[in-house]
Amino acid sequence: MPPARLLLFGRPWAGTRILIEVPEAGIALPLKAHVWEAADGGVFVNYSNLSYIADRHILSAVLAAPLFGVFPLLKGALGDTNGTSFSANNHQETKIAATPTSSFLK
Repeated sequence: MPPARLLLFGRPWAGTRILIEVPEAGIALPLKAHVWEAADGGVFVNYSNLSYIADRHILSAVLAAPLFGVFPLLKGALGDTNGTSFSANNHQETKIAATPTSSFLK
């Protein structure tokens, strides 16, 4: 199995409010990103689109708004602003190529 890490993150105050009002959203929170190394040495990050999570759990715009700032920060930290969005089996994800500055997966 290639090197990989599962990152769990979010804003506790935002996630707590969501879980109080929409408990079934607990399957999606905390937010997750899967970082993995491909056979050619490239590093990629996959994460569920927040629009998909908000729609799936019928989150109001007020509840979902604080979450939408998280993934642009992640993408910026990894040096990529463009990702490839795809949908499979009723699930939407974004895959971005990472250019980490450290040996994160080693």
